[in-house]
Amino acid sequence: MVAPGSQWPALSGGLRENSAANLNTSDRVLSANHDVQQLLEHVGKGGRVPGPVLKYLKVIQELTADLLKNPM
Repeated sequence: MVAPGSQWPALSGGLRENSAANLNTSDRVLSANHDVQQLLEHVGKGGRVPGPVLKYLKVIQELTADLLKNPM
């Protein structure tokens, strides 16, 4: 698990008021990509994270990277 007492990074997408209404799809994908990179970096520093959680974060990272490279 992440080291006890470590502070989790602030996530951009979840902290914006009315983020879905104020951002276009590309901005939301960019925010999600940034957030997942921050989380992966944080859990990488702190040690072990359950496999399914780590796998899910990596899938989201791949998805958002693909969406940024190939917009719909």
